Amino acid sequence: MTRHDILPVLLSAATLLTALTARAERSFLITDPAQFSCAGSQPASDVFRSLLDGEKTTSWNSSSGHPSGEHYLEVDLGRPLDLAADEDLVIYIRRADSASEAPTTLRMEGSADGSAWTPFAHAYFVYRGPLTEEYSARIRTDAPYRYLRFTVTANNSRTYYGATDYRTMSMAEFNIIRLKRTDDYSPSRVDR
Repeated sequence: MTRHDILPVLLSAATLLTALTARAERSFLITDPAQFSCAGSQPASDVFRSLLDGEKTTSWNSSSGHPSGEHYLEVDLGRPLDLAADEDLVIYIRRADSASEAPTTLRMEGSADGSAWTPFAHAYFVYRGPLTEEYSARIRTDAPYRYLRFTVTANNSRTYYGATDYRTMSMAEFNIIRLKRTDDYSPSRVDR
């Protein structure tokens, strides 16, 4: 294969990525840092600004102000998310500089009221290096939840924080994308 043979393939991949990114930006469900909260105390929304600022050099870390227990990120969608039969969710993250705290598995739970939680899926990510953008497989919710919780159950270091049994996570960007099943997207399997 010559350099000229590879160029159309690269252009095709770049075109697909551009189309997915443009479509995904129109479908982001989180638009305000005030939609986020986390384990432990509920810090001001300024703490979460870095998750939406589009800057790969800023990041949020779950261990800030939370020394023990499960580490999670919660999202208030403002109203129940009622997916159509032909729609799925995709979780988008951009890795932070910290390789050891990069989440590789997030347990997803939903709630109608923000207090009673029902687990419904896991989002899996393959660590490809710092500052990389990654997308989960397609995910279906089992009910129209208003609140979603993402608890880190595995990170890149496969180690626990301190001497206790919990993991931390660090991300430069985080969002949820709503996609129709007919939208070009890979991987295409649905995690349930």
